[in-house]
Amino acid sequence: MKLKNGYIPENSIFITKDPRKNRWAIPFHYEAVNVRAQTLLDENIEHIKGKRILDLGCHFGTFSYIALQLGAEFVLGVDSSADLIKQAKEMFTASSVPEDKYGFIIQDVIKYLENLSEKSFDTILCFGLLYYIPDNYHFLKLLKKAAKDAIIIDTFTAYYSLIQGKDAVEANSIIKDDIFKLPVMMHSLTQAKKKYYSLPGSFKGQNKKLSFLSCPTIPLLELYFKSLGFKFRQLDWSQYLKNPQKNWQDLTSSQGKIDSHWTDLYSTDVRVSYLLNL
Repeated sequence: MKLKNGYIPENSIFITKDPRKNRWAIPFHYEAVNVRAQTLLDENIEHIKGKRILDLGCHFGTFSYIALQLGAEFVLGVDSSADLIKQAKEMFTASSVPEDKYGFIIQDVIKYLENLSEKSFDTILCFGLLYYIPDNYHFLKLLKKAAKDAIIIDTFTAYYSLIQGKDAVEANSIIKDDIFKLPVMMHSLTQAKKKYYSLPGSFKGQNKKLSFLSCPTIPLLELYFKSLGFKFRQLDWSQYLKNPQKNWQDLTSSQGKIDSHWTDLYSTDVRVSYLLNL
Protein backbone atom coordinates (compact mmCIF):
# COMPACT_ATOMS: atom_id res chain seq x y z
CA MET A 1 0.00 0.00 0.00
CA LYS A 2 1.78 3.12 -1.22
CA LEU A 3 0.55 6.65 -0.70
CA LYS A 4 1.61 9.50 -2.94
CA ASN A 5 1.11 11.90 -0.05
CA GLY A 6 0.32 11.97 3.63
CA TYR A 7 -2.79 14.04 3.04
CA ILE A 8 -3.39 14.51 6.71
CA PRO A 9 -0.79 13.80 9.46
CA GLU A 10 -1.27 11.40 12.37
CA ASN A 11 -1.29 14.32 14.84
CA SER A 12 -3.95 16.22 12.92
CA ILE A 13 -6.94 17.32 14.97
CA PHE A 14 -9.13 15.56 12.39
CA ILE A 15 -7.48 12.24 13.35
CA THR A 16 -6.84 12.64 17.07
CA LYS A 17 -10.33 13.91 17.89
CA ASP A 18 -12.26 11.43 15.74
CA PRO A 19 -13.83 8.75 17.99
CA ARG A 20 -14.41 6.46 14.99
CA LYS A 21 -10.77 5.42 14.57
CA ASN A 22 -11.21 1.98 16.15
CA ARG A 23 -14.40 0.79 14.46
CA TRP A 24 -14.08 -2.17 12.09
CA ALA A 25 -16.03 -0.66 9.18
CA ILE A 26 -14.34 2.37 7.58
CA PRO A 27 -12.33 3.56 10.59
CA PHE A 28 -11.14 7.16 10.67
CA HIS A 29 -7.54 6.45 11.58
CA TYR A 30 -4.42 7.68 9.79
CA GLU A 31 -4.11 4.87 7.24
CA ALA A 32 -7.76 4.65 6.25
CA VAL A 33 -8.31 8.40 5.98
CA ASN A 34 -5.22 8.87 3.83
CA VAL A 35 -5.87 5.91 1.53
CA ARG A 36 -9.46 7.05 1.05
CA ALA A 37 -8.23 10.61 0.39
CA GLN A 38 -5.94 9.31 -2.33
CA THR A 39 -8.53 7.06 -3.97
CA LEU A 40 -11.58 9.29 -3.69
CA LEU A 41 -10.04 12.75 -4.02
CA ASP A 42 -6.47 12.85 -5.35
CA GLU A 43 -7.05 10.25 -8.07
CA ASN A 44 -9.92 12.48 -9.21
CA ILE A 45 -7.93 15.69 -8.76
CA GLU A 46 -9.34 17.27 -11.93
CA HIS A 47 -12.69 17.38 -10.14
CA ILE A 48 -11.20 18.80 -6.91
CA LYS A 49 -8.48 21.34 -7.70
CA GLY A 50 -9.89 24.78 -8.38
CA LYS A 51 -13.47 23.52 -7.91
CA ARG A 52 -16.38 24.52 -5.71
CA ILE A 53 -17.14 21.43 -3.63
CA LEU A 54 -20.30 20.37 -1.79
CA ASP A 55 -19.60 17.80 0.95
CA LEU A 56 -22.86 16.10 1.96
CA GLY A 57 -23.06 14.34 5.32
CA CYS A 58 -19.74 16.04 6.05
CA HIS A 59 -19.52 15.00 9.74
CA PHE A 60 -16.89 17.43 11.04
CA GLY A 61 -15.31 18.10 7.71
CA THR A 62 -12.30 15.77 7.40
CA PHE A 63 -12.66 15.33 3.64
CA SER A 64 -13.70 18.95 3.18
CA TYR A 65 -10.40 19.90 4.79
CA ILE A 66 -8.40 17.50 2.61
CA ALA A 67 -10.16 18.80 -0.52
CA LEU A 68 -8.97 22.30 0.37
CA GLN A 69 -5.43 20.97 0.92
CA LEU A 70 -5.65 19.53 -2.60
CA GLY A 71 -6.50 22.93 -4.05
CA ALA A 72 -10.29 23.17 -3.98
CA GLU A 73 -11.49 26.75 -4.43
CA PHE A 74 -14.27 26.49 -1.84
CA VAL A 75 -15.95 23.75 0.20
CA LEU A 76 -19.41 23.76 1.76
CA GLY A 77 -20.22 21.01 4.26
CA VAL A 78 -23.81 20.04 5.07
CA ASP A 79 -24.84 17.81 7.97
CA SER A 80 -28.00 17.48 10.04
CA SER A 81 -26.07 17.31 13.33
CA ALA A 82 -25.61 20.67 15.05
CA ASP A 83 -22.90 19.20 17.28
CA LEU A 84 -20.86 17.92 14.36
CA ILE A 85 -21.11 21.22 12.49
CA LYS A 86 -20.03 23.04 15.65
CA GLN A 87 -16.98 20.77 15.86
CA ALA A 88 -16.24 21.28 12.16
CA LYS A 89 -16.17 25.06 12.57
CA GLU A 90 -13.93 24.76 15.63
CA MET A 91 -11.52 22.42 13.84
CA PHE A 92 -11.27 24.62 10.75
CA THR A 93 -10.64 27.66 12.93
CA ALA A 94 -7.99 25.76 14.93
CA SER A 95 -6.39 24.67 11.63
CA SER A 96 -6.22 28.31 10.42
CA VAL A 97 -8.29 27.68 7.31
CA PRO A 98 -9.24 31.05 5.72
CA GLU A 99 -12.92 31.77 6.40
CA ASP A 100 -13.63 32.61 2.76
CA LYS A 101 -12.62 29.08 1.71
CA TYR A 102 -15.37 27.14 3.47
CA GLY A 103 -18.82 27.14 5.03
CA PHE A 104 -20.89 24.69 7.08
CA ILE A 105 -24.68 24.35 7.21
CA ILE A 106 -26.89 22.43 9.66
CA GLN A 107 -29.67 20.93 7.54
CA ASP A 108 -31.15 17.70 6.27
CA VAL A 109 -29.33 17.03 2.99
CA ILE A 110 -32.53 16.28 1.03
CA LYS A 111 -34.15 19.56 2.09
CA TYR A 112 -30.95 21.40 1.29
CA LEU A 113 -30.70 19.89 -2.19
CA GLU A 114 -34.38 20.43 -2.98
CA ASN A 115 -33.92 24.18 -2.44
CA LEU A 116 -30.59 24.42 -4.25
CA SER A 117 -30.29 26.07 -7.66
CA GLU A 118 -29.15 24.04 -10.65
CA LYS A 119 -25.40 23.52 -11.07
CA SER A 120 -24.57 25.32 -7.83
CA PHE A 121 -21.37 23.30 -7.26
CA ASP A 122 -18.74 21.83 -9.55
CA THR A 123 -18.29 18.60 -7.59
CA ILE A 124 -20.36 16.87 -4.93
CA LEU A 125 -18.87 14.47 -2.36
CA CYS A 126 -21.22 11.80 -1.02
CA PHE A 127 -19.22 9.57 1.33
CA GLY A 128 -21.02 7.21 3.71
CA LEU A 129 -24.43 8.77 3.14
CA LEU A 130 -26.39 7.13 0.31
CA TYR A 131 -27.48 4.11 2.38
CA TYR A 132 -29.08 6.42 4.95
CA ILE A 133 -31.31 7.95 2.26
CA PRO A 134 -34.59 5.97 1.94
CA ASP A 135 -35.16 6.98 -1.70
CA ASN A 136 -31.78 6.60 -3.42
CA TYR A 137 -33.12 7.44 -6.89
CA HIS A 138 -34.68 10.75 -5.82
CA PHE A 139 -31.45 11.64 -4.05
CA LEU A 140 -29.37 10.92 -7.16
CA LYS A 141 -31.73 13.09 -9.23
CA LEU A 142 -31.15 15.94 -6.79
CA LEU A 143 -27.38 15.43 -7.00
CA LYS A 144 -27.56 15.61 -10.78
CA LYS A 145 -29.44 18.90 -10.59
CA ALA A 146 -26.97 20.46 -8.14
CA ALA A 147 -23.69 19.33 -9.74
CA LYS A 148 -22.05 21.05 -12.69
CA ASP A 149 -19.16 18.66 -13.24
CA ALA A 150 -18.97 15.47 -11.15
CA ILE A 151 -20.24 13.48 -8.17
CA ILE A 152 -18.02 11.14 -6.14
CA ILE A 153 -19.86 8.45 -4.19
CA ASP A 154 -18.50 6.01 -1.60
CA THR A 155 -21.22 3.75 -0.24
CA PHE A 156 -22.28 0.40 1.16
CA THR A 157 -24.10 -2.02 -1.13
CA ALA A 158 -26.79 -4.62 -0.49
CA TYR A 159 -24.18 -6.96 0.98
CA TYR A 160 -23.88 -4.63 3.97
CA SER A 161 -27.48 -5.21 4.99
CA LEU A 162 -26.58 -8.91 5.32
CA ILE A 163 -23.46 -8.57 7.46
CA GLN A 164 -24.56 -5.99 10.02
CA GLY A 165 -26.07 -7.06 13.31
CA LYS A 166 -25.51 -9.94 15.73
CA ASP A 167 -27.85 -12.28 13.84
CA ALA A 168 -26.14 -11.94 10.46
CA VAL A 169 -24.84 -15.52 10.29
CA GLU A 170 -28.21 -17.10 11.05
CA ALA A 171 -30.25 -14.64 9.01
CA ASN A 172 -28.17 -15.13 5.88
CA SER A 173 -28.28 -18.92 5.81
CA ILE A 174 -31.20 -18.61 3.36
CA ILE A 175 -29.68 -15.94 1.09
CA LYS A 176 -28.22 -17.06 -2.25
CA ASP A 177 -25.54 -15.13 -4.10
CA ASP A 178 -27.57 -15.00 -7.33
CA ILE A 179 -29.83 -12.27 -5.93
CA PHE A 180 -26.93 -9.80 -5.97
CA LYS A 181 -26.65 -10.08 -9.74
CA LEU A 182 -30.09 -8.46 -10.03
CA PRO A 183 -31.14 -4.80 -9.60
CA VAL A 184 -32.52 -5.20 -6.07
CA MET A 185 -32.76 -2.92 -3.04
CA MET A 186 -32.19 -4.41 0.42
CA HIS A 187 -33.94 -2.52 3.21
CA SER A 188 -33.29 -3.08 6.89
CA LEU A 189 -34.08 -1.17 10.04
CA THR A 190 -31.49 0.59 12.13
CA GLN A 191 -31.67 2.70 15.27
CA ALA A 192 -31.88 6.39 14.40
CA LYS A 193 -29.71 7.31 17.38
CA LYS A 194 -26.14 6.41 16.52
CA LYS A 195 -23.11 6.64 18.77
CA TYR A 196 -21.91 9.97 17.37
CA TYR A 197 -24.95 11.35 15.52
CA SER A 198 -28.65 10.83 14.82
CA LEU A 199 -30.20 9.96 11.48
CA PRO A 200 -32.83 12.22 9.92
CA GLY A 201 -36.05 10.82 8.51
CA SER A 202 -36.68 8.53 11.46
CA PHE A 203 -39.97 7.10 12.63
CA LYS A 204 -41.23 5.62 15.88
CA GLY A 205 -41.31 1.85 16.26
CA GLN A 206 -40.66 -0.69 19.00
CA ASN A 207 -40.61 2.15 21.53
CA LYS A 208 -37.57 3.72 19.87
CA LYS A 209 -36.73 5.87 16.87
CA LEU A 210 -35.85 3.84 13.81
CA SER A 211 -34.53 4.61 10.33
CA PHE A 212 -34.07 2.66 7.13
CA LEU A 213 -30.84 1.34 5.74
CA SER A 214 -31.38 1.34 1.97
CA CYS A 215 -28.66 -0.74 0.36
CA PRO A 216 -28.82 -1.33 -3.42
CA THR A 217 -27.07 -4.10 -5.30
CA ILE A 218 -24.36 -2.93 -7.68
CA PRO A 219 -26.59 -3.69 -10.71
CA LEU A 220 -29.32 -1.47 -9.23
CA LEU A 221 -26.89 1.36 -8.53
CA GLU A 222 -25.61 1.23 -12.09
CA LEU A 223 -29.15 1.02 -13.45
CA TYR A 224 -29.93 4.24 -11.58
CA PHE A 225 -26.83 5.89 -13.04
CA LYS A 226 -27.73 4.86 -16.60
CA SER A 227 -31.35 5.93 -16.17
CA LEU A 228 -30.23 9.40 -15.07
CA GLY A 229 -27.80 9.77 -17.95
CA PHE A 230 -24.58 9.72 -15.93
CA LYS A 231 -21.27 8.65 -17.35
CA PHE A 232 -19.83 6.58 -14.52
CA ARG A 233 -16.72 4.68 -13.51
CA GLN A 234 -16.23 2.42 -10.51
CA LEU A 235 -13.11 3.50 -8.63
CA ASP A 236 -10.27 1.01 -8.30
CA TRP A 237 -9.18 -0.08 -4.80
CA SER A 238 -7.12 -3.08 -5.93
CA GLN A 239 -3.69 -1.69 -5.02
CA TYR A 240 -4.77 -1.21 -1.40
CA LEU A 241 -6.52 -4.51 -0.68
CA LYS A 242 -4.98 -6.64 2.08
CA ASN A 243 -7.18 -9.71 1.54
CA PRO A 244 -8.43 -9.73 -2.07
CA GLN A 245 -9.53 -13.37 -1.73
CA LYS A 246 -12.22 -12.66 0.88
CA ASN A 247 -15.95 -12.75 0.21
CA TRP A 248 -18.82 -11.04 2.00
CA GLN A 249 -19.75 -14.16 3.97
CA ASP A 250 -16.39 -13.91 5.76
CA LEU A 251 -17.61 -10.69 7.38
CA THR A 252 -20.94 -11.91 8.79
CA SER A 253 -19.66 -13.20 12.14
CA SER A 254 -18.32 -11.07 14.98
CA GLN A 255 -14.98 -12.88 14.76
CA GLY A 256 -14.91 -12.36 11.01
CA LYS A 257 -15.24 -8.64 11.55
CA ILE A 258 -12.54 -8.65 14.25
CA ASP A 259 -10.16 -10.51 11.93
CA SER A 260 -10.86 -8.25 8.95
CA HIS A 261 -8.90 -5.33 7.52
CA TRP A 262 -10.96 -2.25 6.67
CA THR A 263 -10.20 -2.68 2.95
CA ASP A 264 -11.98 -6.06 3.03
CA LEU A 265 -15.20 -4.09 2.58
CA TYR A 266 -13.98 -3.06 -0.87
CA SER A 267 -12.53 -6.45 -1.88
CA THR A 268 -15.90 -8.11 -1.11
CA ASP A 269 -18.04 -5.43 -2.84
CA VAL A 270 -19.71 -4.65 0.48
CA ARG A 271 -18.63 -1.08 -0.27
CA VAL A 272 -18.04 0.56 -3.65
CA SER A 273 -17.00 3.95 -4.97
CA TYR A 274 -17.99 5.71 -8.18
CA LEU A 275 -17.12 8.79 -10.15
CA LEU A 276 -20.21 10.14 -11.90
CA ASN A 277 -19.77 12.66 -14.69
CA LEU A 278 -22.48 14.85 -16.17
